[in-house]
Amino acid sequence: MIKLSNVKDFTLTDVYGKKIDDNFKKKRTAHLLATFNTFKPDILITELYHFGRRKFSFELLPLLEMAHKAVKRPIIISSIRDILVESKKERLLATVELIHKYYDMVLVHGDESFIPLSKTFPFADKIAEKIHYSGYVISSTATNVGSKVLAQNQIVVSTGSGGHDFGYSMLMCAIAAKELTELKNFRWHLLVSAQLSVEKYNDLKKYEDANLLIERHRIDVADILQQSKLAIMRGGYNSVMDVYIAKIPAVIIPYSHRGEEEQKLRADTFHKVGRFVSLDYGQMKPESLATSVNTAFHRKENFHNFQLNTAGVRNSISLIKSML
Repeated sequence: MIKLSNVKDFTLTDVYGKKIDDNFKKKRTAHLLATFNTFKPDILITELYHFGRRKFSFELLPLLEMAHKAVKRPIIISSIRDILVESKKERLLATVELIHKYYDMVLVHGDESFIPLSKTFPFADKIAEKIHYSGYVISSTATNVGSKVLAQNQIVVSTGSGGHDFGYSMLMCAIAAKELTELKNFRWHLLVSAQLSVEKYNDLKKYEDANLLIERHRIDVADILQQSKLAIMRGGYNSVMDVYIAKIPAVIIPYSHRGEEEQKLRADTFHKVGRFVSLDYGQMKPESLATSVNTAFHRKENFHNFQLNTAGVRNSISLIKSML
């Protein structure tokens, strides 16, 4: 297993935190190629590559070359989300070249009428014949809208996987903003990332009272959202989709780092259509968050007028089957 241990320089390490070396890469690549030869798949899907994840080129390029030259060549698909973050022209053009050389389809898990790929990939027209939109992919638990009970007077604050300073700051800001909002008498339910240190988690727990519940992140967050009045979330793909499906108002606080504007663009686009309120992290203070919460709570006019394609799972299966 490889993981990203340092978001500042995108260092790849093994499970023990040791930076991977050339020997590790060779062994991993050999194992991947052997696995491909053993299974001889009908379909090969890479996630985000080569639009991103280029750090894994050491193993993915040999895999693509082997798959492309295989006697029984598989259908090769690049699976990507609605928003990309690369901006360097040479990398964008390299992606176009690689897509044409190896890939049969670029499967975009988004809605073309809402955020077309061309908005964040300026050379989309050069691979237009390979692009297919599945619609947004939502979690299985978030589809149980029929079981929704009468919403409680509850506000959910979740940082998702935000175990770093951003997540902690967001939660502390929410605690301070609570008493400044029109919803201060509601129960505020703060879901804390499992990555947050025990020390910081215990620090948050000191603020807990009858109307402020603080606990570690739960796998049933989609169900919790369905029973809430409003959410304060980050701008990640899954978080935004969970809130959208729950049909509740929300304040989205996008995280951006080193120019990666994926969450901000997603949050701002939803803000422009009136579905959510977007609050930049740099502007996040108790007062501004409280104002955003009040604004979001009264912004419900577009809930039924604004509809996204959220049949991403079903459509992905159909599109992939059509290639066989």
